[in-house]
Amino acid sequence: DPMMFQDHGDTYRLPRSATPLLEGDTYRNQAAKFADNVFGIQGHPEASVNHCLRFQSRFEPSEKEVEDLRQAAMQYTPITNNWLHHLFGRLFI
Repeated sequence: DPMMFQDHGDTYRLPRSATPLLEGDTYRNQAAKFADNVFGIQGHPEASVNHCLRFQSRFEPSEKEVEDLRQAAMQYTPITNNWLHHLFGRLFI
């Protein structure tokens, strides 16, 4: 499953006509399709591993927390990039 970096607690409810595309454990609605050419993404798919590490450094994380984030980012970044490429590739081709 794709995973996106998120640094906020905002969330939203989907209208009944929307199709969920990506859900999270903490904040359920992460990506949805609202019409043939209308999509919404909650999160930061543009965030790189280094961006995530810089963001986390503001909170003085332990070495284990930094390593856990690094491992998760290395694992999920290619999956998320592939998912986004597949999603947006169909929109713009």
